[in-house]
Amino acid sequence: MKKKLLALILSVAVVASIAAAGTLAYLTAQTDDVVNTFTVGNIQIDLKEHVVDNEGNLTEEATIEQIYSRVLPGEVINKDPFVTVEEGSEDCYVYVCVDNKLNTIEIPSGVVATMLDVDTSKWVAVSDPTANKVVYRLGDLAVSAYDGAVTEYVFKHVIFNDELTNDDMLAIQAAAGSNTITIQAFAHQAENLNRAEIDAIACDTFGV
Repeated sequence: MKKKLLALILSVAVVASIAAAGTLAYLTAQTDDVVNTFTVGNIQIDLKEHVVDNEGNLTEEATIEQIYSRVLPGEVINKDPFVTVEEGSEDCYVYVCVDNKLNTIEIPSGVVATMLDVDTSKWVAVSDPTANKVVYRLGDLAVSAYDGAVTEYVFKHVIFNDELTNDDMLAIQAAAGSNTITIQAFAHQAENLNRAEIDAIACDTFGV
């Protein structure tokens, strides 16, 4: 009987202890949130050239397409395609692809129809420089335009070979859809890849 009574009292004591604990205030602490907000970096580039007037002089007006007629052997045509990396852009490598289809046309005399005076002190060929379609990188270092836009010209003249014949010029004119020089621009972030890898990406982008 005493053992049973003792067991009952202990049981009640345990229940009472738990009930009492539920009324106690716990010690707590809480921090403010640490919020990480991410914005994506930005690269913006532009490619244009200035309009050439009837006298062959460059004007202040920019354009993306020009048509030339009655070009003669030995003629030097003013052109100035230029790439601008816009202000606020992340550091990037800048490329242009110059696709001179005038030099892919088989002309009777066999000479090279045109030459472009690409500024090779600034634009480094990263594909075969003897091909009609060449990819160039702007310098060996990434372009930094975060604090201000950066503009560079690719070439200033298209020079028609002075050894071209009338038959050559007719062959060029007859090649409708092929008598063009097209320039494209491409930029890639400089961080997280080495320059050789980015060179390969640029060539692949242009299909070279």
